[in-house]
Amino acid sequence: MARSDRPANPWTRLSLEPVVRNPYPIVREQLRTHNGREVTYMYVPGHHQWVSILPITLQRSVLLVHQYRHVWGTYFFELPGGSAEPGETPEQGARRELREEVGAEARELLPIQPFRPLAGILAATINPFIALDSQIVRPAEPEDGELIEVVEFSLEEVYGMLDRGLLNEATHVITLLRAKPILTEMGYLC
Repeated sequence: MARSDRPANPWTRLSLEPVVRNPYPIVREQLRTHNGREVTYMYVPGHHQWVSILPITLQRSVLLVHQYRHVWGTYFFELPGGSAEPGETPEQGARRELREEVGAEARELLPIQPFRPLAGILAATINPFIALDSQIVRPAEPEDGELIEVVEFSLEEVYGMLDRGLLNEATHVITLLRAKPILTEMGYLC
């Protein structure tokens, strides 16, 4: 529990300047801390809503993307997802990302408990969903800068990939781990 005698923001801003504006804004902020020291923070400003989707088909397979990640110089298997656009609810963002990255529609989206990644540099909430009865209805329409291929694995293969470290991006790991008891209770997993 938070202590009620602490100020909401114990630090004082000395300066704030943009460093980069695209594809994500990054700022540099000079601060005086609670103990009088000066520190510099670099971070993505604003509060962002992101989505992560576990699309399960009628045949109980999972639609993943095999995506090139330039920072690493290689391809990764990933769950579809991304940033909710301004004005979109997390569910609307999840449905749009599923259409764009996979070309799929889902009968139902089950929300999973949201979480925060990298809270020290990014004010974002990840909103994970299980997308039941997902079905590819059109070709994927990835954004510029996205190089992806849609691949299909059984649900058991996906959890085996997770166990072997082949799905290891934190957002996807947390989504899959939080989805597992739900899928077990629904009879999708043993």
